[in-house]
Amino acid sequence: VKSPEDAFIPRNTVDEVYNQIIEDVKLAIDKLPVITKCPADGRATKGAAKMLYAYVLMTKQERDYPEAEKQVKDILNMSYGLMEDYKDIYDTSRKNSKEHIFSIQYMMGDYGLESRFLYEFLPKTTDTELATGVASASNIGIGGWNIPTQQMIESYEQGDKRLNPSIAVAVGSSSNGEVLVYEDVLEVGDPKIQQHAYANPFINKYRWPHTKVNDTDDNWPVYRYADALLLLAENLVVQGRADEAAPYV
Repeated sequence: VKSPEDAFIPRNTVDEVYNQIIEDVKLAIDKLPVITKCPADGRATKGAAKMLYAYVLMTKQERDYPEAEKQVKDILNMSYGLMEDYKDIYDTSRKNSKEHIFSIQYMMGDYGLESRFLYEFLPKTTDTELATGVASASNIGIGGWNIPTQQMIESYEQGDKRLNPSIAVAVGSSSNGEVLVYEDVLEVGDPKIQQHAYANPFINKYRWPHTKVNDTDDNWPVYRYADALLLLAENLVVQGRADEAAPYV
């Protein structure tokens, strides 16, 4: 920037932005490899690029559902699949498994590549050890985020096997209602919850073994095979083919 005028370039149109995204993602589809085995190495693949392309085709101003359908069906013919047990999707010993089309990669250890989602989602406390199994630590400065609402908890049907891996409840006492002294971590609906003064639900997906505070091994899922199935179902419903969509749901 060499003049004030250079600093005020007008914003591109929505169509121009989408056209650039499409140009980029088509190049990625052309260049990236197809996944051949799981667990994979975590790099972007042709399947990940096709997922992005399908989302773009279904969100740009002039939607292209037939082409998006083709892109997602290509993914269904690759080496992806659903995990047999929902909780295994997030198991850090099963990273980049067949259900993960693309995940942001993290690695615990002294590499500067660790994640800390567990500590950010746990209710604020001065001692996280009971919930994490790792030496005592405070998460007051980073914790208490992404709290599941009661409405979300009640949206799970009776017996839904996704509930307990997804949400747990930290119970205990508190002097101000904000910082909790943990007394136990219980499943949603456990009668013992009533025995405690405070019960704070939290996202439980990232509570896996690790050795150091704020140093976990959890990846962050971006595209899962389940997303591909549901995206295809949505696509078919919009095209007036709900009967074809049902099996994917």
